[in-house]
Amino acid sequence: MNRMSDIKPRIVAAIEAAGYTFEQQVSRQKWCGTRNDNVWFDQASVIRADKGTKGAEICRRIAGAPNGKATASQDHRFDTWFTDGYRGKGGTAI
Repeated sequence: MNRMSDIKPRIVAAIEAAGYTFEQQVSRQKWCGTRNDNVWFDQASVIRADKGTKGAEICRRIAGAPNGKATASQDHRFDTWFTDGYRGKGGTAI
């Protein structure tokens, strides 16, 4: 099981080293790379990255293969990782 406390600092360090910038949002933290290349951490142990991007590759390298899913309308756009035993509710939205 991935623990957010273990992998988040490693992902953040890697994406910041790659030039991503931090943007605080209401219920999540977002790191912005180039257009449509973002990584989000929400408060419910979910990591989300735009599919096929450098950010997604960094997350995959550190957290392994995506093990979660977004809502049906968003799943084609995002890779999703659930951490700390979180299972989701049939898909999580950002």
